[in-house]
Amino acid sequence: GQGDKPDYYSVKACVSIIRKENCLYKACPSENCNKKVVDLENGYYRCEKCARETTDFKWRLLVSANLTDFSDGQWVTCFGKEAEQLIGASAEDLGEMYTKSSKEDSRYEDILNEVPFKPFIFRLRTKMEVYNDESRLKTSVMSVAPVNCVEYTQKLLKDIDELRKLL
Repeated sequence: GQGDKPDYYSVKACVSIIRKENCLYKACPSENCNKKVVDLENGYYRCEKCARETTDFKWRLLVSANLTDFSDGQWVTCFGKEAEQLIGASAEDLGEMYTKSSKEDSRYEDILNEVPFKPFIFRLRTKMEVYNDESRLKTSVMSVAPVNCVEYTQKLLKDIDELRKLL
């Protein structure tokens, strides 16, 4: 990820922290547009990218989480269907829960609180980005899947055999 091209890798990790603030947003309902809409507070929402106003929107997920494995932790960004797979709920369902959340109904918080410390296999992309003249590595989740213990054990045994051949 340090050069012009991103690096891709897979890791078995758990979410240690999920930033609950701002993980849901109201997005443009147009096909292939995921831009955040501006609430005009008159029943309409404006998409700056599409330059249109509409009465509806779609909920989208943009999750910032810290993944940890045996060696360290890494902050990642998880969008769309990958975020839905990680959380175990659709953006629409979470948005509905969020708007109804209160002291009596904590389903939104409960679902987000269930995410940490469950193991997943993540496919990650890391690339260098420049923001405000500052370079930093940005890591995004490309795919997420629950750990299949049988497959994972077979992979570990294969890796051990490969390492044994080096001795």
